[in-house]
Amino acid sequence: MNNLARTRKFLMERGMMLAAVAALCVVPSWAADRTISADYALSADETVDGTLTVASGVTVDLNGHNLTVGGLAGDGTITAGAQDLTSPDPDHERVYSPTTFSGANPTTEAINLFNNNYVRGGNTERVLVAKKDLPLAVTYDFGAGTPQKVDMYKVYVGPLGSYYGRGPKTWTFEGTDDTNGTWTVLHSKDNETWPTTQETRTYTFENNTAYRYYRISFTASSETSTANGGPYLELVQLEYFDSSAVPEIPPELRVNVPAGASVTNSTVEIGGNVRLVKQGAGTFVAARANQTYSGGNHVAAGTIKPTSQNVDLLFGANGTDISVDSGAAFDINGNSRCSLYRYVMNGGTAMNSGNALGANYAQLGDMTLTANSYIDSIGFFKSDGTSLTIDLGGNTLQVTP
Repeated sequence: MNNLARTRKFLMERGMMLAAVAALCVVPSWAADRTISADYALSADETVDGTLTVASGVTVDLNGHNLTVGGLAGDGTITAGAQDLTSPDPDHERVYSPTTFSGANPTTEAINLFNNNYVRGGNTERVLVAKKDLPLAVTYDFGAGTPQKVDMYKVYVGPLGSYYGRGPKTWTFEGTDDTNGTWTVLHSKDNETWPTTQETRTYTFENNTAYRYYRISFTASSETSTANGGPYLELVQLEYFDSSAVPEIPPELRVNVPAGASVTNSTVEIGGNVRLVKQGAGTFVAARANQTYSGGNHVAAGTIKPTSQNVDLLFGANGTDISVDSGAAFDINGNSRCSLYRYVMNGGTAMNSGNALGANYAQLGDMTLTANSYIDSIGFFKSDGTSLTIDLGGNTLQVTP
């Protein structure tokens, strides 16, 4: 074989090898719609140009990878990282508390703290305890032979309304394998305050032991009012986690909507440490209430807005951020539940294309500017005056009345 033939053979083999490597590195992509009918974990970044339907009862785990979709449908869940280790206990087999509850509805009891229902108002889904009935001690049993390592938990406080500061002030979190034996104190808080009506806070601590039982004991409420038999402690949900499963950098659920189009998510639950990213010049409407994802929101292009109905937690857990880039917009759309989030304005616009909002509602949360940004106050912007802070960071916030 002469040199020319050898060179040709080498180039052909090298080309075949590179093509094979390239095939392995291609991001899986579906040009049309896709339906996921069984639990599924991503093994690489994926793209669905059309609508991704997640069937009822099905969980899609981003598993550290990014997922780009053209739309969302179905009643399933998209999540990432650590999952809540607890589960609902309608048969009273896992949750126990000796505390007397104060709610008007008889279903107001400890099992509501683990029922995965994040409704922030009403007597049927909350736990309400008067000062005279504290402490509120709640034990969760993971079952014989199935202990769990818990080193992180979330506390969801309520209610929806004018009662501020009803979160817990002082408490301990403990673990044991024998409720008749010694409880090990894993974490405690003292003098915690809750200045708003709806908050979610995450607490982490060192624990390398898997316990069967965990007990959280709330001994005081941060509410200062004594009206109507107060102060009261009012909680909505508790969640327990193994933090080793939480990704350090939130994987992204990217919703890519082209110019002139509008996509609405009414039913897909987004949870875990997911970051929602809006791409494309079109509009994404968040209409699924009680989302729990904690990775925040990024409006990279186009517009993102809530449904005009005043429902809670459309953009993830309370206190997460909504970041708005230059040329993009966050539209509150007449919704009075947008004060639950922190706004990071990277040159973008906050606006209201919806109806005028009453003076008793908070429309925007705290805002930080990283570049000159804009508020287009069509419809009426107003905070409720409790603690709204705007950090200009040396930039200019231009307000159009």
